[in-house]
Amino acid sequence: MDERLRLRLSAMFMFLASLTIVDEIIKEGYAFDPADLVNPALTHEKLFALFLALSLILGLRRGRTRGEDAGDG
Repeated sequence: MDERLRLRLSAMFMFLASLTIVDEIIKEGYAFDPADLVNPALTHEKLFALFLALSLILGLRRGRTRGEDAGDG
C-alpha cells in the first residue's frame, strides 16, 4: 500500500474516532463508558475503539520495500 494513502487513511480513522467521542459527549453527556464495550448492541465506544485501532495499526505500521525480510533487525 502506498505510504501516503496509508497515512491518509490513518488520519481519517483518527478523525472519525474523535468525531465519535464528540457525538457521545453531546448525546450521552460523557466521553467513554467501558461497560458499553461489552454491550451486545453497537455503541459509540465500540466504534471509537474500532476507529482508534485502525488508525494506530495503519499509522504505526512501517512500510516494507521489496526484498526486505520480516526477520531483518
